Amino acid sequence: MTEDPETLAGRVTEFVRVGDTVRRPATDSSASVRELLVHLEEAGFGGAPRYLGTEPDGSMVLSWVEGWVLADAECWRLGAGELASVGELLGSYHGCVAGFAAGSGFAEDPQAVGSGQVVCHGDIAARSTVFAGGRAVAFIDRDGIFVASPMWDLAHAVWQFAPVCGDADRWLEGWPGAPDRSARRAALVGGYGLGAGRADELADMVADHTRS
Repeated sequence: MTEDPETLAGRVTEFVRVGDTVRRPATDSSASVRELLVHLEEAGFGGAPRYLGTEPDGSMVLSWVEGWVLADAECWRLGAGELASVGELLGSYHGCVAGFAAGSGFAEDPQAVGSGQVVCHGDIAARSTVFAGGRAVAFIDRDGIFVASPMWDLAHAVWQFAPVCGDADRWLEGWPGAPDRSARRAALVGGYGLGAGRADELADMVADHTRS
């Protein structure tokens, strides 16, 4: 029996789930996303959907990642262990994409991967992280991939998961209390394994995110 399609909302585009597969409509980044997903599979990285093919209309067919995805307002549910696992998964991702360069280019500049740069996910946040068994198991929604320092991704994750905002910010609506930002940041960055020598670089990058 064929399962009925289920339309779901992603960060940028809607996508359709059909059984244990997902159809994502074509975007300017589709070709590079396809190359990236194939590379991650070949590298043995388990924290991403698998590329399964392309439909006649250009939609990518991906594997469905089982687990749960939180809304941004539910980020308070994540404890230190879960936050550390986000950092671990991100560090593993960056390790797998070191030296990778998509031949199809990117929707945003720069088009080439320079020294010290990687293909960043572009939106490491609760809404793009799948959790299962109390751990982050996959990052999804790669429509915004682009080339930058890996610190860009880590800073974005700190900005989103700590989160970096005032206690009166609407971002914290629904939180049971003010977040312990220092502890949450330490758990995530500790899981990533960031060297002490790059702490200032990360702090500067987080500050850039808060101003953007």
